Amino acid sequence: MRTRITKIVRALCMTVLCAMLPMQMAFAAGDLSVSIPVEISLEGTLPEKAEEFVVEMAADDVTYPMPEGSKDGICTMTLTGAESKKFPEIRYDNLGIYTYTITQKPGTNPKCTYDTTKYELTVYVTNAEDGDGMEVTAVLYPEGELDKLAGVSFENVYEIEPVPQERPKTGDESNAMYYLSLIGISAVVIVMIYVGIRKKAEK
Repeated sequence: MRTRITKIVRALCMTVLCAMLPMQMAFAAGDLSVSIPVEISLEGTLPEKAEEFVVEMAADDVTYPMPEGSKDGICTMTLTGAESKKFPEIRYDNLGIYTYTITQKPGTNPKCTYDTTKYELTVYVTNAEDGDGMEVTAVLYPEGELDKLAGVSFENVYEIEPVPQERPKTGDESNAMYYLSLIGISAVVIVMIYVGIRKKAEK
């Protein structure tokens, strides 16, 4: 409830600001459309096979415009490993304020800590200042913060696994075999000499 009230207050404040001052575009609007960049960054010892990460955009109201392919007000996008993509464009035809939440769905790797940051996207569709048509202003920020961002970024951290240490070599294996052979031959010679000396002594 508190989050809902915060969003409403923020939306009202932004509406007043829009009326007072022209806001900078957070994204290129083009023909009344918005496309949100998403980046996955990774730290730690990465798995041999790159993991797939699912990022989800959910409309606060299922009637809001959504990217093509969305279902029930939710659009999902899969990124493999450390990758950057953009959500498909959201196209707008009517004046209004539209709000969305962007999150990363938790993965299944027990050795990875998945970024749980929530991003709030607010899109303002207003009449153009020159009176000719409409214009789009999009603002993106982490939940609970006011710093505007150019895109969404999730940082997932894997555990750092120790690197296996190779046993130090004490010498070349061929040299070891050579010295072992010499020791064996020397032992045989010593035994033969000892036996010869015993025989001579017995005579």
